[in-house]
Amino acid sequence: MLNFLRAYLEAIKIFKTEPEYTLKALSQFSKVNDQGLLKEAYEYNRARIPDVPYPSLVAMQAVVDTLGESDPKAAKADAKKFINDRFLKSLRKKDSCRSCSGDRKAVVPNGSSGELLRQTWNLTRKSS
Repeated sequence: MLNFLRAYLEAIKIFKTEPEYTLKALSQFSKVNDQGLLKEAYEYNRARIPDVPYPSLVAMQAVVDTLGESDPKAAKADAKKFINDRFLKSLRKKDSCRSCSGDRKAVVPNGSSGELLRQTWNLTRKSS
């Protein structure tokens, strides 16, 4: 779980700080070539994606409410019981989440500063 979160935080950091790289990836995976549209989508999402994706009680309550419409047991559920941010807190405590403030090297265990994500993207691009 911690490795997944490290990679996710790394991806968010790259998304927010490397727009040219991000736009290339968005174009490839979405099959959209309109740069204006890609930039608009990038800016829209960049402003809305949190640096650290803590679980949202409001979002979880919306899920519980929706499930509660068809299941009486779900309607009685406490949304707080479904939220667990201990892994993110653990990363923050260990200061491995410094990517959130600009030090990406701290996020990837070997200090590769996003190299694993770039290699994965390049492999995907070659196989398409």
